Amino acid sequence: MRKALAAISAALALAALLSANFLFAQQPPPEQCLTEDERERVRAIMIEALDDALHAQIKTLFGVWMKDEHGQPNRAAVGTRQAVYAYQQARKSAVNWKPLEC
Repeated sequence: MRKALAAISAALALAALLSANFLFAQQPPPEQCLTEDERERVRAIMIEALDDALHAQIKTLFGVWMKDEHGQPNRAAVGTRQAVYAYQQARKSAVNWKPLEC
């Protein structure tokens, strides 16, 4: 009987621990404040990463075209339009990003 109670207690404790971890994991971390210098540095990193991502995507699209001419250049044009649109939206978000000021 004691072993059964101990097992049930351990199972309930484990369930409570897992539930607490799950609940806390679902909440985003609190927003941190940044100084003006930090904010502009992070923004520059974000924009540089977007530039790099667009560059990489265009290279990928061209590589696909070189391997498979089926439906080209329309497929490459569609992919390019999608990549440029995503780039524009992400860049606009990065430029307008306003974290808390310290």
